[in-house]
Amino acid sequence: MLTLAINTASKQSALALIKDSSVLIERSWESNANESQKVLPGILEMLTEKNLTWKDLDEVFVANGPGAYTSLRVGIVIANSIAWQLKIPMRSTDIFTIWEQRIPASACAAVAAGRDKYLIRGSNMPQPLSELPENLYGETPKAPKPSKTFGQAVASIDLKSLPIQKTVEPFYVRPPDITIPKK
Repeated sequence: MLTLAINTASKQSALALIKDSSVLIERSWESNANESQKVLPGILEMLTEKNLTWKDLDEVFVANGPGAYTSLRVGIVIANSIAWQLKIPMRSTDIFTIWEQRIPASACAAVAAGRDKYLIRGSNMPQPLSELPENLYGETPKAPKPSKTFGQAVASIDLKSLPIQKTVEPFYVRPPDITIPKK
């Protein structure tokens, strides 16, 4: 089973090709709202490097959030499009589930929510770093390095236990800022 895994929900975007429970190849980069320029070429580069084609993919996995509006949408639209075009199953989960595979069980993962605020699982309001619990991993400044990469974390999740989805809908750290039209 060859799985394409996509994460554009984090400060560090990532792609991985996972065969059964082993990471074949992985790419990651600091997200600079450039996912529309990096995700598809990155997937193609990984497939080419491993002498694979699009038709070799058996399923797509994508992190569905929470994350930044534009980056998250790009990754999810690409995942939805690949699964639809190839007629292969698609699965997803939130970024906290992925982070929980990457850090010690006693730790807490925090994801960037913009404007120097962070979100932890179970909280619906981003908070400043000073108000968060100790032992934080994730996207905070000076966070300890996780023990697993994105690809290794996805490979350790029982993907078959996640439901197959026709389309994945994103959920955001905070709603997009909408400008009211001038009269």
